[in-house]
Amino acid sequence: MKHLLVIGKRAEKMFKAGKSMQQKVEAKPTRDFDAQWNRNTARTPDQYVETMYYDRAQHKSKK
Repeated sequence: MKHLLVIGKRAEKMFKAGKSMQQKVEAKPTRDFDAQWNRNTARTPDQYVETMYYDRAQHKSKK
C-alpha cells in the first residue's frame, strides 16, 4: 500500500502543476515500483497513471 501513497502524492503534485496526462505518464511516477508492479495487477504502470489522471480530472470537474 505504501506504493499507492507515494505514487498518489507524485501524481497530485503534477496535477496541481498543470501537467498533461502524457507528461505524467512520461514522468514515470511509478518508476520505483515498476519491477514489482506487473506481478500484482493486469494494468501496466502507465495505464494506472492514466486512470489516476482521468479520475482526478473528473473529480475536479464535479467541484
